[in-house]
Amino acid sequence: MTKVNQNNFTGFTKIPNDLEVSTLRAITAPNGNAYTNTGTRSYLIGHKELAIIDPGPNIISHFNNIILAIGNARLTHIILTHSHQDHCALAIRLAIELKAEIYMFGSPNESNYDLLKNICDVRTPLSSLSKINKNITIKKVLDGDKIYNSEWSFEVVFSPGHRFDHICLAWEKMNILFSGDHVMGWSSTMILPPSGNMGDFIKSLKKVLFRKENIYFPTHGEPIREAKTYVQSQIKHRKKREEQILTLVKQAKHTPLELVPLIYDNLINDLKEPAALNVLATLIYLSTKGLVSYKGKLSPKTKFSVTQ
Repeated sequence: MTKVNQNNFTGFTKIPNDLEVSTLRAITAPNGNAYTNTGTRSYLIGHKELAIIDPGPNIISHFNNIILAIGNARLTHIILTHSHQDHCALAIRLAIELKAEIYMFGSPNESNYDLLKNICDVRTPLSSLSKINKNITIKKVLDGDKIYNSEWSFEVVFSPGHRFDHICLAWEKMNILFSGDHVMGWSSTMILPPSGNMGDFIKSLKKVLFRKENIYFPTHGEPIREAKTYVQSQIKHRKKREEQILTLVKQAKHTPLELVPLIYDNLINDLKEPAALNVLATLIYLSTKGLVSYKGKLSPKTKFSVTQ
């Protein structure tokens, strides 16, 4: 395998010394913003036959950095934690150019063409998808499945909530969970309906809490040490948010948009709309527990009241 000179490209992210694993490297895409922190981290695992977890956005400099990092090795597996563009849009290009297979969650009734539509770059003409579908291989994975070769092995941990197709990857024989957007150290996870579901998210948090892994590598932000303690804090945070929203709705009928300035301090404009959707997700969850009710179509402008 060709040794990579870190000075040759800007995307290399050094793994902290106390967590350093010789077969693990991180390459950060230049797409940092209010949603992605410093950018999407793509993880390369292996020496000779590599897997990449979340190849990231379809940005040419990020593609070139990944190719440089691969060097003389062979990329065999492209694994997606979920089908948001900042995680998956580069997958098809890598799959075609490097003859690697794509692994992602897929329900039994979804065809490979359906999955392809979910992960292709939004700029890709739909007319070209049939041709692309003939030139790539997408393999559906389910909870508990194993993805492996002679150098590494991952267990698929189905973790819906942030998105309905989200998975984490447990690196077997290690104490590491690649947590995607399910658990991030730099921010709490946004749950944006209809693709996100707060009830599923809480269940998925509790699910990873009772696993053995205690070090998480999220796709955005630094590794999380003592991850179980952090997950417990996230569950408590969500519970407090539920109580806060319920108290406000008890005082008067509110829409999610009306609740945002009452809940979040000094929120930048770019985050006001997703914050309203996050509040909506919590209100939908409270409605499934019979605590609040609404009439009409669900949106950030829907009025919610306490169930009588």
